[in-house]
Amino acid sequence: MKNKFLILLFCFGFISISRANDPNFGILPENLKQDANAIIRYYDVDVTMISKNIFTKTVKYAITILNSNADDLAHLTFYYDNTNVLGMIHGKIFDKNGKLMRKIKAEEIKDRSYFSDGTVLGDGRLKYVEIYNNTYPYTVVFEYSLTYNGFVSLPDWTPVWGYNVAVEKSQYKFKASADYKFHYKEINLPSEPLVSKSGSSIIYRWNIENVNAIKKEPFSKGLYTLYPKLYISPDNFWFDGYDGNLENWSSFGYWIDFLLKGRDIISEQTQQKVQQIISESPTDFEKAKRIYEYMQSKTRYVSIQLGIGGFQPFTALEVDKTGFGDCKALTNYTKALLDYAGITSYYAIINGGDYAKEIITDYVSVDQMNHVILCIPFENDTVWAECTSQHIPFGYLGLFTDNRYAVIVTPQGGKLVKTTKYGIEENTQIRKTNVDLNLNGEINAKTETHYRGLQYDYISDQLISKKQDQKDELLKNLKFNNFVLNDFSYTNNKSRYPEAIENIDITVKNYISYAGNRILLPLLIFDQQSYIPPKVNNRKSDVLIRFSYIDIDTILYNVPEKFTVEFLPEPVKIESKFGKYYSEVKTENNKIIYIRKVEKYEGTYKPESYEELISFYKQMVKADNQKAVLIKKE
Repeated sequence: MKNKFLILLFCFGFISISRANDPNFGILPENLKQDANAIIRYYDVDVTMISKNIFTKTVKYAITILNSNADDLAHLTFYYDNTNVLGMIHGKIFDKNGKLMRKIKAEEIKDRSYFSDGTVLGDGRLKYVEIYNNTYPYTVVFEYSLTYNGFVSLPDWTPVWGYNVAVEKSQYKFKASADYKFHYKEINLPSEPLVSKSGSSIIYRWNIENVNAIKKEPFSKGLYTLYPKLYISPDNFWFDGYDGNLENWSSFGYWIDFLLKGRDIISEQTQQKVQQIISESPTDFEKAKRIYEYMQSKTRYVSIQLGIGGFQPFTALEVDKTGFGDCKALTNYTKALLDYAGITSYYAIINGGDYAKEIITDYVSVDQMNHVILCIPFENDTVWAECTSQHIPFGYLGLFTDNRYAVIVTPQGGKLVKTTKYGIEENTQIRKTNVDLNLNGEINAKTETHYRGLQYDYISDQLISKKQDQKDELLKNLKFNNFVLNDFSYTNNKSRYPEAIENIDITVKNYISYAGNRILLPLLIFDQQSYIPPKVNNRKSDVLIRFSYIDIDTILYNVPEKFTVEFLPEPVKIESKFGKYYSEVKTENNKIIYIRKVEKYEGTYKPESYEELISFYKQMVKADNQKAVLIKKE
């Protein structure tokens, strides 16, 4: 379930509300224009608890679109399903002078299924309003309200909607009875909430004003680390007939465990297959691996978004019968197979994504996670299994779920456990190339590249593609102006630390150049560093290197008989907190041997270190452009 299985928490229904005396949108705040494509003039969110199971959310906002880069922010889209009450929606558009151009008409509100492909089964739908205006600036105002009946999470507050968006003012108000229990987490908010009483209710208010736009910066974690954010969650909840508690991760795990009970029965035929696997496998690890591969062979991924189905998986018996399920169902099914084999495993909820936001470990909520995997603790090791892919090796997670906290569901409740971290020695790209130099200026290169660890992800799609698709991808990615792809092949060595081997035979025309009776030979053929991070003034965000890795190239050039080596560059050694670079070139028996090694070090570094990163890349670009000089023999 790689689409958010919690998306149902953000279901929108609409009724008419009003905001008196819209301000003059023609007057733009000069202090907020810098780097802004849009300015949120006001964004007010009002959440009121009606009972422990029902709340209303009222939203009022106005956003001024300054240029075409922010046109998407003029549109309004909201999700709903059969658990929500939908009302009316009101909207207005103002011109650059702040004059009302028109009001949104009912026929402009469109409706379609939320799920647009066959990998998702759900009852969700979208209502949306698309605004198109080619005169800037213009301002869009929307007002709506919605009611939730049953929920697992309360609406959070994200007052800044993206990069290059400034905020003039925004407010979040939460009103509940004095005895209502909830918890919240503030990120980058300037102050604690203002708390007041209204009869038997307590009101919490958060406010921000005059937040400047921030440009997206290279090598950054994301906007969520920089801008204000409020998370809010109930201690106790009721959803679709099920009660739950979110006071701690343990109680959250109890709720998920309750949803899983009785859903682990498999058919007699499948039991017999598991028995066969057990009898043929000498170790628990081998049993688990073969059971996992059996699951892959008979299932496919389909996301389920139906009511409690956003949290509760199909039964193992249903998956057994139909052969499909989402991440919840396929993980539960794999767990059921392992349970029958006598192998302990745990359902694990996680936030998936190559650059996904980290779980806030001291704040318990359901909507921090979007995916489910399986945790298999063996006696001396723990293996994690991604159950939605028919091709991923057993025990390998990859960039989508590596090195982050998951909540494993045990009979004793939920527990935070970190997934596999792949280290620098495991994330390698090792390439060996043999090159024949032809006197007509072309080269013929035969290269073999081994991708291991997280670098396996970069080539994994190629391994399962058709031959023609593999070829098309190579032709697109090989960075030569004029070349012929003579042959290629792939080998997939599946394991917990998988390895993919790529063999390429290529002829590159006009690769070498002549200067009189001399040949100028670029030494690095593949993956030459050309990118230099752009300069960023007054950088705001930390510098992120996602993971550590090593790249090693060894290239052997066969020098033509009529030529000899006149010049070879000196070895290059570059050291930085971000990594190391080393290259050397030597001759041996009329051959040139070029070796290059690059190391990158994962980490989060202070914003001021970005200049050092730029310098590191500049030096690598220069080193990668080195050339040898051959001269014709007299």
